[in-house]
Amino acid sequence: MILILACVIGVIYLLFWVLRRGTGRRVQENDLIRVLGSRGLSGNRSLHLVEVGTSVFLVGSSDGGVELISEITEKESLDAVRLQAAEQVPAGRRTFQQTLSEIFRPAKHPLTIGDGIGFLKGQRERLKKL
Repeated sequence: MILILACVIGVIYLLFWVLRRGTGRRVQENDLIRVLGSRGLSGNRSLHLVEVGTSVFLVGSSDGGVELISEITEKESLDAVRLQAAEQVPAGRRTFQQTLSEIFRPAKHPLTIGDGIGFLKGQRERLKKL
């Protein structure tokens, strides 16, 4: 049964690998167009802040298409939006292999030798404060 499970996981991994190779991005990405932020609204509607060159646009999207709501021209708002977008850490896409390795990674025991001594010292300090 374990062998069959390993085969199924291998086939799924192979399928994802083939799909990733076959549907790879054909358009070269650059920093001319960036999505600074997105907010989902009710249903399938959402708002996006899009920076094109030096301009920032508020765009709405839904099943009906994409529509320009406004262009942000106020310098203080532009600076605040760009500063907040720069502070956010981009969430990198994880590969299937990384996801599997996180799932099957052995859990760290809370009382390992290195952590256990520090843990015990911390507990002793807490007891002294009582």
